[in-house]
Amino acid sequence: MFAPRDTGQPLREEALNAAYASIAVNRRESVELQSPAALNVIRPDLVYFADDTDHDASIQCFVNGRLHFTHAITGPRGRWTLPPVFSGANHIRITAPDKTQVYLNHVVSKPPARLLRFANRIDGEGLSFDFYKQTAGKENLSLKWFFPSAETGQSVFRVELAPAIDRPLGPYKQLSLLERKFVVTPPEESKKVPVMQSETEFVTTGQTFFYPFGDDLPPGQYRVNIERVSGPDGYLQMYRVLPGRFPERTMKKEPIRP
Repeated sequence: MFAPRDTGQPLREEALNAAYASIAVNRRESVELQSPAALNVIRPDLVYFADDTDHDASIQCFVNGRLHFTHAITGPRGRWTLPPVFSGANHIRITAPDKTQVYLNHVVSKPPARLLRFANRIDGEGLSFDFYKQTAGKENLSLKWFFPSAETGQSVFRVELAPAIDRPLGPYKQLSLLERKFVVTPPEESKKVPVMQSETEFVTTGQTFFYPFGDDLPPGQYRVNIERVSGPDGYLQMYRVLPGRFPERTMKKEPIRP
């Protein structure tokens, strides 16, 4: 999925591969490129979205005044890997039909507008995977469900945890439920998110729900089984969420001298 990014959130250097900035077409633009691994030479990816009438046209990429890459537009959307480019400041000009939208990753001179996210398609067979709990404390498995863009009904999921390790005796701060049922509703006024493997498919911006792992579950590997009980086919992303640091304020009392 090529999802909109919350520009108010910080971007980790490790995410530069998945973060794409908008590049204007048919004019020169100064950009700074950076690799998460601090490489001197990188190969950025270019994502485009073209109008239906532009399939006979092409996209050209000029870097520092020289033609660097050219490719025919073969569909309404696509992603190409460009030839090697030096990291740092570069002058880039993309020539394409006026209505074409172009995005480039590894750009640090402007806020990325989109994130390329990989997700699992969920059909009638469901999904099973291994989850490794890293700590003895609380952890969360974050699940994000992407509905078809025109869908308005709910989806119901059954999530089951199969522990490979017996739970020790308590007491615990939080007891984990090994089976949970989630009713997920499509987000309101969601933007259409294109699915890059398809020429026509769109999904919503996604709805997040959480499966908590309490401190009663020791570190180790667990099998997670997800069954879609009802609702349309869609896409599911999984993330690990660890408790972080909370904002803190320090107040000092200073006497006022006359």
